[in-house]
Amino acid sequence: MIVSVVSQKGGVGKSSISAALIRALIKRGKRVCAIDLDVQGSLTHLIAPTIDATRTTRWLAGVPVDPVVISSNLSCFGATAKLNSLEQDYVKVPGGANVLQRRLARMKRNFDVVVIDTAAGLGGWVVAAMYAADHIVSPCLLEPLSLDALKGFVKVRNQVVDASGHMVKTWIVPNRFDRRIRGQTHILQALIGMNLGEVTPPIPTCSAVNNAMSALNFVDALSLGRAEAYFDHLSLQLLQANNAVNSTLVSKDSTIVNV
Repeated sequence: MIVSVVSQKGGVGKSSISAALIRALIKRGKRVCAIDLDVQGSLTHLIAPTIDATRTTRWLAGVPVDPVVISSNLSCFGATAKLNSLEQDYVKVPGGANVLQRRLARMKRNFDVVVIDTAAGLGGWVVAAMYAADHIVSPCLLEPLSLDALKGFVKVRNQVVDASGHMVKTWIVPNRFDRRIRGQTHILQALIGMNLGEVTPPIPTCSAVNNAMSALNFVDALSLGRAEAYFDHLSLQLLQANNAVNSTLVSKDSTIVNV
């Protein structure tokens, strides 16, 4: 199973949510490979700050190398400063949208789940990550600008899904929800009605969830119960959807996940 974490807007918690999801999957006994396709390297900093990025550069360039082993159930291709030049050479060329799908074809057999963290926007590596994905997780903030960004993301996602020819399930994850902020509940209801994907319950702000997610030490991150419970449920939803024999993995459904 390949999960790509994507958002057109920055600052919505992609890397924190990627790290939280990885931890939850590992706790379920899954073998996980993390791939950081954001030159800022936030996910790399969270899970493997001293990782050798040259291996990522070689792998993206087509050299059949394995990811760096972090623990018995976690391996990683960390962020590399050469992502932009690699994008020009391997993504922004004819047929380049499926470059990650081709790179992962051999490697993914060694893992239960591959989690890809991407940069903000809809650049080449983001498109390639969506093309390769079985599931797309898109964090968002409950504010008008974030909803506008979601519309742009969904337009590109639909084009990618049509081009890839395989069905992809999209999960919209509202982050930093605060009922005290006027209008957030209304925006949440509007988001559910937009039919952009499957909307998970919002992650509350000023709570154990966000406090734990902000931790920079991956071992200590999500040590608080509410945070673990949230992402444990989200990981279960992903796994169940992926394993369902007759699952309707469509890209335009809109249902609330009861967790």
